[in-house]
Amino acid sequence: KLGEQSADQEKPVAAMTGRLAAAIPALLAPEPLRPLPPAQLPADPCDVVQQAWEALQQAFRQHGAATRTALLQAIAANQLNNSQYKAEHVDGVWDWLQQPGTAAAQTAHPKAGKYVPAVLADGRSAAARRAGFELASPLFTALDDWLQAQARLQAWQAARELQQLHALRQAAIALDQAFKQRFNRMDFDDLIAHAHAAVTDPQHGPALVQAVRQQHALAFVDEFQDTDARQWAIVHALFGTGGLV
Repeated sequence: KLGEQSADQEKPVAAMTGRLAAAIPALLAPEPLRPLPPAQLPADPCDVVQQAWEALQQAFRQHGAATRTALLQAIAANQLNNSQYKAEHVDGVWDWLQQPGTAAAQTAHPKAGKYVPAVLADGRSAAARRAGFELASPLFTALDDWLQAQARLQAWQAARELQQLHALRQAAIALDQAFKQRFNRMDFDDLIAHAHAAVTDPQHGPALVQAVRQQHALAFVDEFQDTDARQWAIVHALFGTGGLV
């Protein structure tokens, strides 16, 4: 059993390693990696999320039963739009909020966003609006606060992962270059990079372009649809002005 558990634990790591290995060519590609990482990460919102979740749980304990009854009554009386609000949706959100510990805090219920003040106000039926019907509860406000904190957390996590990805790319490029320099190796991308640097060099590029044009009057680019930006820059520098492609 211990051996089986160890093997099971290794599977996610092996899968992640395999995905990373498959991504190495893209990470080492010369094209810029987009989007660019943020210059500075926003403040870590984890504490805010935790505080918002604790406040939501407190509001649920104090107001959950009464708020659920008011919602179900509003749905039955067609005071909320029946195409958006259904009793089973309310039950699902309440079951989610009643999960023990912090299990529910990991992922919001897909219908949770319907029970924040602004969305509830928009979800009233036309008759309820004319009658001035309002559905308010501290639970709705607490849920809205937690959802907004969750959105900040997701944005922060995405920004952090983007920074880590760019850092990984720079490290991979540095290791790749160090390896090739150590063993005096050069790959196809290196050939393209050196050619691009040569023809675009402000000091020596013009003489090189002139020498190539004297030797080759015409250039034929096969499989042009596979030409990347650097390759086209080389062709354009050599034959794009006054030459024949």
